[in-house]
Amino acid sequence: MTEEQKNRIRELRGEKCGYSAIAKTLGVTVSSVKSYCQRNNLAGIRAACSVATPVKAEFCKECGKAIQQKPGRKEIKFCSAACR
Repeated sequence: MTEEQKNRIRELRGEKCGYSAIAKTLGVTVSSVKSYCQRNNLAGIRAACSVATPVKAEFCKECGKAIQQKPGRKEIKFCSAACR
């Protein structure tokens, strides 16, 4: 998990967003969001949250580098062939 994702999780938990809403927004698993929140004392009462539309594969699954998705194209999960 990258620092950008960690910062975004902190922001969204501050807005009372649930684990699944955060996971869908950042494109990571619910369990990784939940474990991060529990380790960093961000766990708490679940409340409704209005989160923007989910971003698909915003970061490379291998190295965590930001990926630019092209509209109308297949979703990219890795930044390069080396990471694949």
